[in-house]
Amino acid sequence: MLRRFFTVLVGGLFLFLFIPLNEVLALQIESVEENSRVTITNDVDDDLLVKGEGAINIEGDVNGDLIIFGETVNVTGDVEGNVYVMGSTVTLENMIGKSVYVISGTTYLNGEVYRDVYLMGGNIHISGSVSEDVLVAGGEAYIQGSVGDDVRAFAGTVRVNTTVGGDIVSASGNTIVDGTVEGSVISAGAIDLKDSMVLGDLVVYTDKTDIIKYSESTIQGERSIKGYEQFGEIFKKNNTSIPSTLIEDLWVKTFWSLFQCIGIVIVGFLLFKFAPVRLESTLTKMNDGQEILKSFLTGFIAFPVGVFIAVFLAFSIFGWPLLKVLVLLALLSTSVVTPIAGIILGRKILPLFGSKRRYVVPLTLGVAIIQIFKTIPILGWFFYQIVVFVVIGAMLRMQWSKYQVAQRMTVKVTK
Repeated sequence: MLRRFFTVLVGGLFLFLFIPLNEVLALQIESVEENSRVTITNDVDDDLLVKGEGAINIEGDVNGDLIIFGETVNVTGDVEGNVYVMGSTVTLENMIGKSVYVISGTTYLNGEVYRDVYLMGGNIHISGSVSEDVLVAGGEAYIQGSVGDDVRAFAGTVRVNTTVGGDIVSASGNTIVDGTVEGSVISAGAIDLKDSMVLGDLVVYTDKTDIIKYSESTIQGERSIKGYEQFGEIFKKNNTSIPSTLIEDLWVKTFWSLFQCIGIVIVGFLLFKFAPVRLESTLTKMNDGQEILKSFLTGFIAFPVGVFIAVFLAFSIFGWPLLKVLVLLALLSTSVVTPIAGIILGRKILPLFGSKRRYVVPLTLGVAIIQIFKTIPILGWFFYQIVVFVVIGAMLRMQWSKYQVAQRMTVKVTK
């Protein structure tokens, strides 16, 4: 269940960022019945798009890009271009001429990739060779095939049992390395270098020295342990003046804000997919200046009221279960603030350039603008608080409108 939830949560972003939206594909299967099986054995001389809810097998070669939306995906044919896959279980046994972008619950990459690999999911297994970089994000990642350049990991546990031609940069809970690293190893969590050879430095950002193990390894460079607060030094080099420090800090914040766009756009995409009616109803509460003002006032009033209710429930033993529900609802509501605001902002800006797109493109544009504005000192904070009030107020007004409709429907049925 958790794996499926994570798969849905991270689904769709890379596919929309890297696939040209106006491209005409060679083959498109749009309506494949659930639990059905699709097998393509013939070679395709152009790009190939396959969509279905069952098992998808690609046995023929593809001389362009391969894009797949499916449940269980198995690719054994060679692909000359890039591979984009979103599914529950994905297995790639082929040769890939360019890069791989996969979002899935479980991924098995057993083939050879000539460029980069970007994998997101619950469980990631890489046994094939990768010529350039590997970037993984998810629950557990196992890298056993050789990597030509860097490994960058954001996961719960990362195991690297191979030769890495560049650096290993891991912001994971636990990083285990048992191989040869021709560059440096940089970790922001627990690190265990087993029988490894590190030709560069070992740098660990942590406040707990007992989570660092490297006694059986050979490290030719320097070994240093730094506190978490020094992690920003990765992005700042030899800048001691106040203006340059502020500029570097702004660039770091901007980088991480844009990196966060990944998750925010994913959440917005899920809103389009699973709650389109409620999403559009909320957006109508922010259509013009008058609606925005009403939503802002509603959200502004809702916050102190919510805090008062939370304090009241906290002092009441019988109210603790309701307090947990209230906190959970508050977290869920704040998590959709930026994607909802991004959608409405993007829809206001794109028509100025003649674009009529209403979904992923305005979502991505709006989220990026909001994230950049948030990096502005002081002004960015006030800007985001206004956004929070407006969106939360719009959601509350939407729910109240639905409640009123439900009440009227109940009266009619009763009569």
